[in-house]
Order: sequence, then structure tokens, then C-alpha cells
Amino acid sequence: MALTCAAFGLATTVWLDAAPLVQLARRRDGDALIAELTAFGIRCVAASEDLPAGLSGVEALEASDLLALRAGDTPLVVL
Repeated sequence: MALTCAAFGLATTVWLDAAPLVQLARRRDGDALIAELTAFGIRCVAASEDLPAGLSGVEALEASDLLALRAGDTPLVVL
């Protein structure tokens, strides 16, 4: 869904929850997978307390910022 939005030029954000972040951090290609999304213009975000050390390309946000994303008009995919 996120890639479809990005393909049509819509600003899109993917909010990664704790479980997907753990899986990405365990993978050798986790940074590359995030880089593929960001190369399409997709913004990847996570709660700062959920973001594992060493995983790049994901923007750490505070709870208030994440709530503002939910209330905004930008398409948001929560994983």
C-alpha cells in the first residue's frame, strides 16, 4: 500500500511498531530494506523507545509526534 501511494506521488509514512523493528534489526539486510522504502520517498518512523540501536533509516519520534501523524492528512501505514 505504501509503495502504491508513493508511486502516485503521495507523501506516505510507514510507522514501524516494536515487533517489525526487532525483525528488521535481526536481518543482515534490514537497513537495505528500509533504504528501499526511503528511496521511493516513503518516510519510515517509529517510537523512539522501540527503535533498536544500529537500525538506520527509521526516524525516531516521541509519542506526541506519532499522535500528530495519526491526526494528519498524510497517508499512514502502521506495521
